[in-house]
Amino acid sequence: MREHRFLTHAYLVAREYGKALAIADAGLALAPDDAALIAARGYAEAGLGDVEQALADWRRALELDSEDIGALYSMAFPLEHERRLTESAKAWQAIIDWSEARGHTLESVWPKQELARLGREIARPRTEGFDDESDERNVRAFPTVAAVALPPGCR
Repeated sequence: MREHRFLTHAYLVAREYGKALAIADAGLALAPDDAALIAARGYAEAGLGDVEQALADWRRALELDSEDIGALYSMAFPLEHERRLTESAKAWQAIIDWSEARGHTLESVWPKQELARLGREIARPRTEGFDDESDERNVRAFPTVAAVALPPGCR
């Protein structure tokens, strides 16, 4: 499995999402409950634009390994990008709760800032999609999630 994880990650970094997906699927055929490969497959699916399947894989990875918070982070930005703001806010709150339950107060500072920003976004009346600053940040952040997020088990 280690080899599948590393090769999948290499393809993710290279933004070869189709190849990453194929390697992750091959590894999952051998070990269907490998949380790291399921999460990696989610990154590949997100890179290919299949947000729903990516979210399903990240949820499954979290079910299998509740000590790896990576799947929660992976869900927050695509949900926001899809304008599913309440779900994104729930993901940020879950990150905060997870961190604080383990005494990781420093690690919860940025998620709290993101949750506050998202709360302002939810509360603000909208007439036409994102404002320029928010739109630019999300366009930059979402496509690179798979490229910069190191799949669990490949640290």
